[in-house]
Amino acid sequence: MEVGMDISLAGWSINRRFRDANNPLPLLEYPKVAKEEFGIELIELNSPFFLYEN
Repeated sequence: MEVGMDISLAGWSINRRFRDANNPLPLLEYPKVAKEEFGIELIELNSPFFLYEN
């Protein structure tokens, strides 16, 4: 039996992309970026990147 491990990409790892003043990465594009740019299918979402309405 082969035991494997899956890795995920934490949103904080690319926090500068989310916070870019000129071209911020939309949160809904994050899964696509993780897959296409890093080859990672699992992601971790961090609440600082969610927009909240008061």
